[in-house]
Amino acid sequence: MASLGIELKVLETNLKSEKERVYENAQLKSLTIELLETKENQEDLKRKNEINKNNCTKLEDLCITLDDFNEKKCWEASELSKNLEEMKMSKVEEEMRISKVVADQNKQILKLRMAVDFNLNDCDCEPLAQDDTEKIEKMKKCFDEEIVCLQDALAKRESEIVTLSNEFRHALDQANLLNNDLKKHQQNLV
Repeated sequence: MASLGIELKVLETNLKSEKERVYENAQLKSLTIELLETKENQEDLKRKNEINKNNCTKLEDLCITLDDFNEKKCWEASELSKNLEEMKMSKVEEEMRISKVVADQNKQILKLRMAVDFNLNDCDCEPLAQDDTEKIEKMKKCFDEEIVCLQDALAKRESEIVTLSNEFRHALDQANLLNNDLKKHQQNLV
């Protein structure tokens, strides 16, 4: 009986050890599952982190592109502004030249009229010959044609100035829109 009691105790001990091993195996399986899930979560986080890095790189590239585009549009607006100023100065110079030519022509016409009047009123002098009157009329006609040509040239310059002004305003509006977009993108990055 004593040997039966000892065997019973050995069996109980073995049973306890077996139960502990089953419990430990269950815990090991649970820990293994948690470890696999953690590993999957970690890999998922790595993928998301890589995607975020790629998106940040794309956003940085987009910002650089927008900056370059904005600088280009600002430069174009600056060039248009310079061209506009040059055209305005050219217009002023053209107007001054036209005014001078018209004034000179008016002086010549006045001199010719005075000469005609003097010749007609002067008894001692012969009246102007038909050829002289025709020359004066031809000169007057040439002067008038030159005035019309100069006025046409001035009108073309004014038209070019209006066109450049419109282009400048459009470029400036585009640059402002791009600048606003760039600010929005930069705010979104933050």
